[in-house]
Amino acid sequence: VIALFASLTARVPVGAQQVEIRQETDYPRTGRVTITVRPEHTAAFTLRIRKPSFCPEVKLAVNGEAQPACPVEDGFFCLTRTWSAAGDTVTLELAMPVTAWQATIQDDRESVLTTYGPLVLAVDSHYGTPLGATRVDYAGTPLPLTAQTPDGATCTPIVRFTTPGTIAGAPAPVTLVDYASAGSQNPAHDKFQVWVPIDRVK
Repeated sequence: VIALFASLTARVPVGAQQVEIRQETDYPRTGRVTITVRPEHTAAFTLRIRKPSFCPEVKLAVNGEAQPACPVEDGFFCLTRTWSAAGDTVTLELAMPVTAWQATIQDDRESVLTTYGPLVLAVDSHYGTPLGATRVDYAGTPLPLTAQTPDGATCTPIVRFTTPGTIAGAPAPVTLVDYASAGSQNPAHDKFQVWVPIDRVK
């Protein structure tokens, strides 16, 4: 059973033998996961792989051959086949949808919360987005996100995006990072929030 997507190698017992499972991925930055399955001896068994609930579409392949009819049971893909001792490669392409929730909070302020795949995004004052003076442009649809490359900081966010908005009343790109990393650059001074005030645009 594979429930966690992370770069790792493990050996697990299946029947009377050990099976090596190696995962290679940068999830959740992207949705690509490569899994190598290598039993000690060629054998038939079922590999169960989690289908994330946030994910509307998953492309699954074994040794480059698409598996569009792979059954799903209790939230897991069930790959039943004869696995080669030479190793077989399973690839997943998980869709990473951008989703927005709009609400009125704190002093009747219209705000939006944005997710990218499984990640909640936040504004972080470390990136020049002071709380109370930062707004994002919102047209009733998910925010357009532009991925930013890592800046070499000690605590690099898992993901970092920009989206159109205003800072202190002037049009400017607004930086959003994953909530898990928000406030980690300088915890004593940086402030962050997930509900971001909006300027409605058409």
